[in-house]
Amino acid sequence: MYKSIRKQFLKQLILATSIFILLLSFMFYGFTKTTISEEIRNNMINDAKLINAISRSSQTQNIPFSMLTKGDANVDIVYIKSEDIVRFNIYKQNDNHYAKLIYPFINKKNYFIKIIKNVNSSHRMLNTIYRNLLIMSIANMIMVVLYALMISRVLVMPLLHIAKRLSNMNENSLTKIKLINLPIEFHPLAKSINHLTKRIEGYIKYQKELFIGAAHELKTPLAVIKLKNDVTLRKPRDREKYEQTLRVNNSEIDSMSKMISSILEIGRQEGATFEQPITMDIIKYLRDKMVGYKLLANKDLVSL
Repeated sequence: MYKSIRKQFLKQLILATSIFILLLSFMFYGFTKTTISEEIRNNMINDAKLINAISRSSQTQNIPFSMLTKGDANVDIVYIKSEDIVRFNIYKQNDNHYAKLIYPFINKKNYFIKIIKNVNSSHRMLNTIYRNLLIMSIANMIMVVLYALMISRVLVMPLLHIAKRLSNMNENSLTKIKLINLPIEFHPLAKSINHLTKRIEGYIKYQKELFIGAAHELKTPLAVIKLKNDVTLRKPRDREKYEQTLRVNNSEIDSMSKMISSILEIGRQEGATFEQPITMDIIKYLRDKMVGYKLLANKDLVSL
């Protein structure tokens, strides 16, 4: 199965961003919960300090401590055989949420102020914050998906541009890819493709020149053979003339055969085993060629 860079990018971006959003939401919820809990604790400690202050200066034995607290709270003075430490916790009972504070009572040793306060309103506020965070997280994830789709499309556009330019190329229109239309990150790829295109263009040009030259080189011996045969057949001649014509034709055929073999060897360059160089008389070779070209040049003047 083929892999898609765009799909992998989408998956990684969506996964990473979703995890980040969830972690950020939980951190914010935890921070808010801790802040509210600390606020409740500080308020209840302030109430306990107020009770201690009033109980120290008052001569009344029965002080309505509940009237001194903020909000709905129950205040009791309890005996606990323990050290003078402040203890605070939030608990649930009968679908209600309460905050309890144990604070040292200064008038009597081992006596503590116990304040129990209903914190349902704070709990409802936390639930509302939690729901809002959940809704915002879902909305943010949807936005992340849309954003990732847009970004991935922007990142893939240069590759699509390069692919389109390559698909429109053929052996007659090997145009370069313009770097100005691409982001700088894709310049090395575009330069490599342009370099490869230039090499392909040179190879195609070389192949065309090779085929044109081979066609001309094959056409000339055929013309010589045909003209020699035409001249020989125009009128009866001696046996020696016929033999000479046949020898010339065989020589031209041998030349064409060698040329065709060379072309085939070029087509099999990767596994070709070329012939060993041989020593030849270049003067005789050129003289034989000159005879054929001279015959072609003077074919209109040949006397039949």
